[in-house]
Amino acid sequence: MIDKKKITKGRQSMPLKVLILGAEGVGKTTFAAGAPGVRIIDLDRGSYEQDVERVEADSFDEVLEWIEDARTDASVQTLAIDSLSRLESFVCTKVCGSGDVGGLATFGGGYGKGDDAALQYWRQFLAALDRLATVKHVVLVGHTAIKAFADPLGPAYDRFALGLREKAAAPIKQWVNYTLFARAEVSTRLQEKTKKSLGVTTGARYLYTDSNPAYDAKHRGS
Repeated sequence: MIDKKKITKGRQSMPLKVLILGAEGVGKTTFAAGAPGVRIIDLDRGSYEQDVERVEADSFDEVLEWIEDARTDASVQTLAIDSLSRLESFVCTKVCGSGDVGGLATFGGGYGKGDDAALQYWRQFLAALDRLATVKHVVLVGHTAIKAFADPLGPAYDRFALGLREKAAAPIKQWVNYTLFARAEVSTRLQEKTKKSLGVTTGARYLYTDSNPAYDAKHRGS
């Protein structure tokens, strides 16, 4: 029998689940460090210039332990994980005994068996984040990779996407409420001698929140 008490109405304020993507050095860690009451699980060892609380983890199981610790620690308002690429190498160690992500392609004879085996660990990770995200904000830091996209309605093209194997990337992108694509402003300048274009930047940096053929981004809410 259904429970009518489960019906809710109106807008509700819930903790944020954010994925920030971008190339190296664009400021992803700085963005994460600006979150309220943040603790960073610093897998890339890149937060030392930030005035934040941080912990280091050297295995997949240790990451899960720190996620659970953050859930019960009243001083933590936001947990950031930097980065998913490094976490993927921990997952590969669980599956293949090595942190080499490429090993998933041949694990168990290939045919996607490595990615299927890895998926159980990504599901454990997201289940731990589900428990955390009922009471705390979550910020996931991801590096980008240029990937080919086969558009069923037109020609294929390249786009910036989360730099994980697809079976890992898809559930993470579905889980978050916000995917923010970070990019430095770039313009081109024609060189007189070579007649080739040279990329230059003003130093300005932008966060894109709307989906675009060129990159992953989304927002659920304002």
